[in-house]
Amino acid sequence: MDIVVTGARQQRAEMMSSVSVVATQEDLGDLKLYRVPIPVTVAANGQKQVALLVKDRVPFQTIYRLRLDLGGERKAMMPEILLRMQNKEGDRLGVPLPSGQAAVFERVGDQELLVGEGAMRDHAVGEKVDLVIGESSQVRIDAENYVPPKNGGNEYRITVTNANPRPADFELGFTVDDSDALDVRIRKLPRRDGLLTWVVRVPANGSKTFHYRVKAKD
Repeated sequence: MDIVVTGARQQRAEMMSSVSVVATQEDLGDLKLYRVPIPVTVAANGQKQVALLVKDRVPFQTIYRLRLDLGGERKAMMPEILLRMQNKEGDRLGVPLPSGQAAVFERVGDQELLVGEGAMRDHAVGEKVDLVIGESSQVRIDAENYVPPKNGGNEYRITVTNANPRPADFELGFTVDDSDALDVRIRKLPRRDGLLTWVVRVPANGSKTFHYRVKAKD
C-alpha cells in the first residue's frame, strides 16, 4: 500500500497517482515545517498540488467499523472501511503525520490504482492511525428485535454478513452512556476509542451474530 498525504483535497484520482514533488520536513521548535524543494509559482485563481508525505509498503489492518445506538431496527447497514496502522518506524512510518487528504493506492500489475481516500488528522510518532477510506457494500449489518418484549426489555440480534472471499475483521461500537440500563453482554465488551465494542472476525462468505437486551428504565 502507498500513502500520500496532500496539503489540499485533489479533485481527480489521476492527479493523485502522479505526485512528482514531495515537500521535506523541517523542525522549528515544536512546529513542523514543510519546504518545497523547487521554486513554485501559483497562478492567479489557480492551485498547485504538492505532497507533504509519501510512504510505501506500510503494513496495515483492514477493519470494517460501525457505530450504533442501542435498540431500534435497521437493515443492510454499511460499515466504514478503516485502515489501521501504527505510526512507528518499525512499521515503515515513525514520522509526525500532518493533517490532510490521504490517498491509498494498490499496485496491480504495472499500474497503481486508487483504493480510496479520506481526511486524516495530525498524528504524533507512536500513535495508532485509523484512516477511513469509504464504505463497504460487501459487509452488511442487520439489527432486529427478533422476539416480542419480555420481562421489561427487548431482545435484539445483530447479524453481520461478509460477502468477501476472505475473512473480515469487524468492530461494532455501541453509543451508550452511564444512565443506560446495560445488558451484561454489553458491559463485558472491550472498549475501543471510548465505546463498548463487539470485535469479531467474520468468515469469508459467512456471518456472525450478537445478542443483547435493552432493559426498561425505572
